[in-house]
Amino acid sequence: MRGLVSSHTLRVVIAHAICACVTLAAVASAKAQDAAITLAIRQATAASLAKKYDLAIEIYSGALRIDDLSPSERRDLLRRRALENESANKQVESEADWKAAIAVEPVGGPWSCAAGGGVRGSHRATGRSGRDLLQIH
Repeated sequence: MRGLVSSHTLRVVIAHAICACVTLAAVASAKAQDAAITLAIRQATAASLAKKYDLAIEIYSGALRIDDLSPSERRDLLRRRALENESANKQVESEADWKAAIAVEPVGGPWSCAAGGGVRGSHRATGRSGRDLLQIH
């Protein structure tokens, strides 16, 4: 009498188990990264409230070194560090962070002017009414 489970079935079960372990490891890693970013933001905010802007900048710089930040996370951390640089009267560094935040992809979407969509002009610059601003090109 042969074994109850064929070798093919056993290989399939092992492959699924490995995939499950890899998936769980990735989820755990993502949660750890989210926790690290959240902790950094809390610590930097506390430092900023204590007017320790250089410490807040250092904390945000450390968070920006985290691998695999999403574009949204990278933009947010750069924006926060830019604000801290402004508070510390470091205008050159602040401007560099603002420019870096703006440059993080994806910048637009179907409604952005760069993507060919969006609202035409500005009513302040063109003198057009709000109704004209709703025209999509």
